Amino acid sequence: MLSVTESLGRLCAAVPSDTPALAEVYRAAVQAAGRAAYSAPHVAAWAAYADAPAFAAEVLAGECVLIEVQGRIAAFAQLSPNDHVRLLYTHPDFMRRGFAARLLAHLEQTASEAGQTRLDTDASPVSRPLFERAGWSLLAVQTSLHQGLSFERFRMVKDLIDPGVTR
Repeated sequence: MLSVTESLGRLCAAVPSDTPALAEVYRAAVQAAGRAAYSAPHVAAWAAYADAPAFAAEVLAGECVLIEVQGRIAAFAQLSPNDHVRLLYTHPDFMRRGFAARLLAHLEQTASEAGQTRLDTDASPVSRPLFERAGWSLLAVQTSLHQGLSFERFRMVKDLIDPGVTR
């Protein structure tokens, strides 16, 4: 049985040597959760990004943090640039344990401490409910093309400070 500390995992910054494991988390998350929102060709195209040469460079750009449980990366998230949540993925073995919500809250706090007053993201149908539960608002429904396929995305925002508060 895992202790409370072990079950919550260790939150830390991602480092270059984490890249292969981050790619595996990304691929597995897309393949497991993506089926609920997209067709098999869409899921395959989305998951293929983990194998793209750009993934390794882009995943560590900006603020990339992960949660590690018993030596495995359970989830990771990225703030890049510092006002945009770009990536938020949880390995299927660790889904529904609050790791994505914890990472999102960490990114929100990090951005706020850096002076950001608003964050945005382009959420998938899979992640949209998580963002909504965390107080994010829908700005627009978008369609993006990836490998010749149309993907529905949701432009969402969250104000990080009370509008009545001045800095």
